[in-house]
Amino acid sequence: MKDIGGINEHLLHEIRAQDRKILVIDCGDGRLGQRIKQLREDVFVIGIEPDENAASIALGILDTVHTLDVETDIIPIDAESIDCIIVDKALQASRDPVHFLRKLISFLSPNGRVIASIDNAQHFSSLCSLVAGDVQAHDEPIHRNNVTLLTAPTIQKLFLDAGLMPSFTSVIGDKVPEGVAEAFMPLVRQLRLNPNFF
Repeated sequence: MKDIGGINEHLLHEIRAQDRKILVIDCGDGRLGQRIKQLREDVFVIGIEPDENAASIALGILDTVHTLDVETDIIPIDAESIDCIIVDKALQASRDPVHFLRKLISFLSPNGRVIASIDNAQHFSSLCSLVAGDVQAHDEPIHRNNVTLLTAPTIQKLFLDAGLMPSFTSVIGDKVPEGVAEAFMPLVRQLRLNPNFF
């Protein structure tokens, strides 16, 4: 499964049947929320988007859109009113991802949860680029918009520090090429790393 038309289809599959009120962080022009509403008629989708132009487009698609910065602005949403918060690659662009998550979880209903897609800075493709000295500013996860580089262990710590119990439900990415895996294994063993994190 891949991003289709700018939509991360993996996120759609993590939404539960009981998730009726959904908050999409950095919703862009509303495509992800629109797809959710196409799949489910029983949902109310709220978007938050800092870019005014994108938010104005999303406003014609989603049930409600707030044009604001999650980190600095007051979010006009009732506490414990959201069943599912979707954060698609916004955590690595955050200046303080723990604060970012803590602010969001105040809106979660008692059984609510956060669904997040986060680039793994420890992915073999990033490591190969670093070792080769060929890091491009547009490459994920070393993108110019990414303020924080997150790895599988730091992602777990981030959620725990914010007061959430993380669960990796799916890993999206390419399989490590055989030659690359063999080349990295001595380093993985030396540092006692989990090879599944690459």
